[in-house]
Amino acid sequence: VTGLTSGTAYSFGVSAVNAQGTGLASTSAPATPDATATPGTVVLDAASLSALTGVHTDGSLTFTDAPTQVTGLTSGDVIAAGIAAATPQGLLRQVTSVTTSGSTTTVATAPAALDQALASGDLAMGTTLGSAQVARFTPARAGVRLASPAASAGASAGLTVSISADLYKATDSRTVHASGTVSITPAISLSVRISGGHIYTAYRATLTQASSLKLNAQLTHEFSTSIPLGKATFTPIVFDVGPVPVVIVPSLSLSLTADGTITVGALTSASETDTYGVQLAGTDGTVTATPINGHTTAYTPPTLYDSLDVKAGPQADLSLLLYGAVGPYLEDSLSLLKLEASTTADPWWTISAENVLSAGFKQIGRASCRERV
Repeated sequence: VTGLTSGTAYSFGVSAVNAQGTGLASTSAPATPDATATPGTVVLDAASLSALTGVHTDGSLTFTDAPTQVTGLTSGDVIAAGIAAATPQGLLRQVTSVTTSGSTTTVATAPAALDQALASGDLAMGTTLGSAQVARFTPARAGVRLASPAASAGASAGLTVSISADLYKATDSRTVHASGTVSITPAISLSVRISGGHIYTAYRATLTQASSLKLNAQLTHEFSTSIPLGKATFTPIVFDVGPVPVVIVPSLSLSLTADGTITVGALTSASETDTYGVQLAGTDGTVTATPINGHTTAYTPPTLYDSLDVKAGPQADLSLLLYGAVGPYLEDSLSLLKLEASTTADPWWTISAENVLSAGFKQIGRASCRERV
């Protein structure tokens, strides 16, 4: 809902619509939005955004023929902007200096947090991400691709990455090759309340993955690495908290983690379904975390002629980028399957699973927090 005015009471009506028509509306009790910006918060208007010609990696902003809204900025002001040509992920920065030379005005800035722009306010959002919401997928290696929404079953609630890539290639061209698919459904919710000089944050994120992966080794090789597969950047989520535009860009990075030794002639595969995640509740820089987990595995015993001791599986890093900076994040190894096998042992192979979660908030409030569960 846009166009609301802070301090004004509003009531909302909800009606059900089906083939029989529209039902009677239920009316909510009046609610009053009370979001207020801090003194010194400046939301760039259309004229200022049109004059913005450069957003640089050092945090400086360059304006050409800047209007008075820009030239009047002073050190300590917080500037905010929604999505525009020069700010595709929005903007939230604190001014450190303003200089003008001829027609060019340069505004030097440092990172800012929501509680520097807002004295009070609430925001809440929740969504399940799918391939239809992917704005850009960047594969990290040849043989990795994102299946199109039409080609992915249930693509509206998840994304599928197909893999056919060499994890290692020797000088004689022998390889350790991985093939298969990883389907991941990220679900996120975030609520933030700023009141009385404090910021209260709740973040819940889960990653449900269904993977089917096969390893084929033409040589013996020892791994202790995380192998990047690709990164999906989703369509921005945009809303206003009082006068301040808030821009959240979800981002999901995928990799394959391997640790151990795989031997020549090994051929093995596994399919599994997991839901792992975390629920965080934070007050300023203090956080409590509750893990979420569930796991099922189907496994094909390995074919090998020696021994095998390897731990491998997909890893996903899910972040909500607030104005292009990391906000809430979940780093999840999803499920690392550990396989130990030897042709001389009894039982000759065993499999176990482990999961490591790391999560926290960065850049929502002036205090950051991190939790490992």
